[in-house]
Amino acid sequence: MTEAALLATILEEYSTDEPRQEKSAAEIRLEQIVLGKESDFEDVLRTAQKQKAYTEDIGEPETADEVAGEEADTAAWHDEDDDDLIAVAREKRYKRFRTTDEQFVSANVLSKRMRNEYQTNLPTPSWATRRPKMGADGPTSALTTSTGSYIDRESERLPLKGFDVKRLTNLNYENPAKKIVHAVEFHPRERVGLVGSFEGHVTLFDVDGKTNPKKMSVFFDRFPVSCAHFLNGGDEFLASSRDHPHMYVFDVGSQKSVRIPWNKAIAEKGFKSFSVSPDHTVMAFPARDGSIHMLSGKSKEWLYSLKMNGSTAAVAFSGDSRHLYSIGDAGRVHVWDLAARKCQTTFMDDGCVSGTAIAGSPNSEFVAVGSNTGVVNVYETRSVLHGKTVPVKTVLNLTTSITCLKFNPTSELLAMGSNYTHAGLKLLHLGEMQVVANFPELNQKIRKAEIVDFSPLSGYMALGNDKGEALLYRLGHYKGY
Repeated sequence: MTEAALLATILEEYSTDEPRQEKSAAEIRLEQIVLGKESDFEDVLRTAQKQKAYTEDIGEPETADEVAGEEADTAAWHDEDDDDLIAVAREKRYKRFRTTDEQFVSANVLSKRMRNEYQTNLPTPSWATRRPKMGADGPTSALTTSTGSYIDRESERLPLKGFDVKRLTNLNYENPAKKIVHAVEFHPRERVGLVGSFEGHVTLFDVDGKTNPKKMSVFFDRFPVSCAHFLNGGDEFLASSRDHPHMYVFDVGSQKSVRIPWNKAIAEKGFKSFSVSPDHTVMAFPARDGSIHMLSGKSKEWLYSLKMNGSTAAVAFSGDSRHLYSIGDAGRVHVWDLAARKCQTTFMDDGCVSGTAIAGSPNSEFVAVGSNTGVVNVYETRSVLHGKTVPVKTVLNLTTSITCLKFNPTSELLAMGSNYTHAGLKLLHLGEMQVVANFPELNQKIRKAEIVDFSPLSGYMALGNDKGEALLYRLGHYKGY
């Protein structure tokens, strides 16, 4: 016998007019309090019969998981309270969940209807969506599906503890300089390193970490090299001097040098340093009168000049070559929009008395500013462009004027150097925002750091000092050049 037929039989037997034993008024009153009125019980039976027939005819409403095609999980136990009937006709808050003129609905059915309405009005967010279950033939976790990738992603992170750095043979071991090394840079494509000194030599070395044989050497007569950078993908390099307004361009392929004459539009009589944009399209030359002269990376011709108050101490490009950062002797940082050729924003470096160095990270996320007191502040570029100029990290490990700042190509390390003290070089781990503790080692003779650079894949780091040496280090975490 089906459940509907059983309910109908019970209702028919209960509704018969057979004589019943007389009950006292107190007994009748007690039954009404405990079991409810007789009419209520009959209504419950009739409603249950109608509800059973209705659900058998149209079925229960689908849940959100059933609509999505997912199998509902089997309940671990059955709660008897879910079978209780709720008077949806009497309660105003439940009336909208009625599908017919029903008076009572089980708690389980009412809960499903309320859940369906909630999920319709407020769909499940993507982060909380249940992932499809894997079958017997497939793996059951992300770790077992891609163990190799998981390990690779973890190993790509630069560790702070046990930082692996090893001193190698000096880059210019075969041809050491007699004076201060002011220029050190790695070739963007080949395993070649450039070393320029104040005696007028610019030498190229093959980087192997063992002997580093000399590739070629160029001598510029009576031209103390203050700065040198590769241009046009490494096909040539440009050398400047603080003592002369003209410059030299050397073509690596033809091994010929060309003298770039002094431009009358530029009042400066010499350039101690300059910066090349990452895309090699433009160069920036800071001047003592607050000007920043922009030259073409291809033709070497003067394009335009930017002007800031005071003296321009240092300049640096953002990683995307869209912005130029400059720091003045008064400690004010300017951010220049190169497309519009105007200053986008300006701010005072936190706690700075006089700015001396600046650098932008290759991923354009950070800008580092150094001062004459040895303080280095690291800012988030996005925050700076929105007017928030609170540094995310302040480094106080150096106490003398900062003269060089350099991010590695992966933007995980920041090299900070000062040529006013021996062993004045520190590495900042940008992931942990902590200084690397085991570099430099106490017995390493770094001398006074003048310039620092990283190879294209961060495998090597080179450091020029005041003794004419170009120190070479191997960063063990990075496997390539």
